[in-house]
This record gives sequence, C-alpha cells and structure tokens, in this order.
Amino acid sequence: IKVRMFLNKIYEKGLELYFEFFKQLPENVLKRLAFATHSIIYGENTDGNFIPMNLPSELLDRHKNITQERV
Repeated sequence: IKVRMFLNKIYEKGLELYFEFFKQLPENVLKRLAFATHSIIYGENTDGNFIPMNLPSELLDRHKNITQERV
C-alpha cells in the first residue's frame, strides 16, 4: 500500500489533510483504492479542557511563502 498526503486547507486554528491510498501493482502501476480527509484543530489541553489556539506563526509563514512561490 502506498499513501500520499497533501495539505488540503489551512485555517487560523487548524488544517485539513488529504490522503490517497494506492495498491502497488506490477511494473510500478498504482491502483487507487481510496481517499480520505482529516481535519485537525490546533490547541492545548488545560485541566481537561481543550482550548483551540492559532497555528504557530512559523507554520503559517511557511505556508504563505510556499503559496507565493507557486503564483
């Protein structure tokens, strides 16, 4: 099984990942089996309470730089 993962969306307090799952056939042919998304909220657990937080500025800045390079 081969899995490809992509950053699908980025939000102020989280992100969404996109996955594609493949079966590797002979001669390096890939047969797509499934796809999925996974949403993540960034935050911390304080005294049993989850508190959403803004993504670290380093992550947002890196994403912004990558996006600008592609334009």
